[in-house]
Amino acid sequence: MALSRDGRRDDGRAKRPLPRARRPRDASAPDRRGGAALCRLWDLDTRPGARRRRAHGRRRGRLTRGRSRRRRSGCTSRIRRIAPQCARRVSGALVLFDVDGTLLLTHDEVYVEANRDALRDVWGIAPDGTDVPGQTALAHTRQALRAAGLDDGDIDPKLDVWCEAFSRRYVELLAHADTTAWQLAPRAAAVISALEHRALLTGNPEPVARARLERLGLAGLFGTNGGAFGCEREQRIDLFALARTRADDWPAERTVAVGDTPVDVSSAHAAGARCVAVASGAYDAAALAAADRVISTLAELPAALQNLPL
Repeated sequence: MALSRDGRRDDGRAKRPLPRARRPRDASAPDRRGGAALCRLWDLDTRPGARRRRAHGRRRGRLTRGRSRRRRSGCTSRIRRIAPQCARRVSGALVLFDVDGTLLLTHDEVYVEANRDALRDVWGIAPDGTDVPGQTALAHTRQALRAAGLDDGDIDPKLDVWCEAFSRRYVELLAHADTTAWQLAPRAAAVISALEHRALLTGNPEPVARARLERLGLAGLFGTNGGAFGCEREQRIDLFALARTRADDWPAERTVAVGDTPVDVSSAHAAGARCVAVASGAYDAAALAAADRVISTLAELPAALQNLPL
């Protein structure tokens, strides 16, 4: 026990009642862990708040123990889970998705067959033409027909008729097609749903694109009044202005195209937009290096968007 330095006066400390003497504990009685009761040094601490500090330490120890301990309600239940990055809401940009090679990673033979049938119905021939990934359906068809000897006077009056015939035939064939081998981009649904402003920008005719998304389980993630499609404009660059107009005149500098071809990249930049290229189609990262960001899979898109200066 500490005594005053001067027996005739106190040492200036605040007076308080001495702690009550506790009933001595039987040293031979087992404690909660089954051993003899131990008197730890900190149990001798009688300073104000000492018991609260000891109790807090015990609670903190319980919180960090292993899974075998029963979880205390009101403690660990209040710990907030951190959402995976692809599930965090991304805003600030209008993100325009391509379909072929970006969302749908598998060759679609139904598309080829429907196009041939429509070409025969409208022009009587079905030339294949040279495939340029990223072209719109209109641009590809004009190129194929020109290569077969038709001039624009024969082509232009029937393009709208061909678009309708192609779209109708594709939906008919797809209804009976086996698409179990179709491959969807990794985590596509989670990535798309985390974007506040999103739409399609694709060279497909609109009914074709939406039928594909329906089969892939993504149709509900895109509104029916937005985006731009390959039978609405012949040049891909012109689709950007149309998509932005339908998004309440969204500014070009805050628009991001997501595609997998050099045409996707060049058309986005020519339209004043940015581009995140996905090396999941026919082109590798080196061929897509002109994009603002190049990613390996669609699952990396949220991180790429957050690093873009918008």
